[in-house]
Amino acid sequence: MDVVLRPANEADIPDLAHLFIMASDGIVDAMYHDLVPGVPTEKLFEWRFSQAGSVKSYEFCWIAQQGQRAIGMVRAFPIEGLAEAPSDPRLTADRLAVLAPDYVPFSISATLEAEVGRDPEAVKQEVKAVLDSRLVLVDMGDGKLPRQPGIPVTIRDVTAWIRLVDGVARVTRIRLMNGAGKTVKVVEVSASGLPRYDSRGSTISVSRAGQGGAA
Repeated sequence: MDVVLRPANEADIPDLAHLFIMASDGIVDAMYHDLVPGVPTEKLFEWRFSQAGSVKSYEFCWIAQQGQRAIGMVRAFPIEGLAEAPSDPRLTADRLAVLAPDYVPFSISATLEAEVGRDPEAVKQEVKAVLDSRLVLVDMGDGKLPRQPGIPVTIRDVTAWIRLVDGVARVTRIRLMNGAGKTVKVVEVSASGLPRYDSRGSTISVSRAGQGGAA
């Protein structure tokens, strides 16, 4: 059955509230839970979407409809409109803290040896792709789960990931470096923290088997 994208109307407000909260993957619930005692979060957002003329209203939303069901939503508005729609003053600092993960930047320096007959440049690109995939922080829709908060990155982890790459014969040297460029054994993060991998700032060198030249 075809999916139709259409402008939302006032009757869509309950669906908009439900879909918006669901899409936040728990963040909205954490911010708004029991904000108004006895009032469910969905009811609070129904009120927000009912504010005609505001950039937060249903008038700036579209509904993805399949048959009689609303299966998705899109919300878009001119960014300058936010100046006329201030944030909810009831959202205190402890509630807003859920929106600010503690990111810890780091980079990797690795020297590897390719298997006999393998192209060092091709192996290098595969290693870089694996590291990007292992350290991704958002869901890319490829079935691979993004990294979860509170989990550190260790040299042992990185070495194991690289060794599993097809074409890698040997890992000769691995270094983890923090945001200041200092070598560390572990990229430590807080319980709500995430390690932010600097792919561009990392160096992956791959040499041919038995040779010193590196890609």
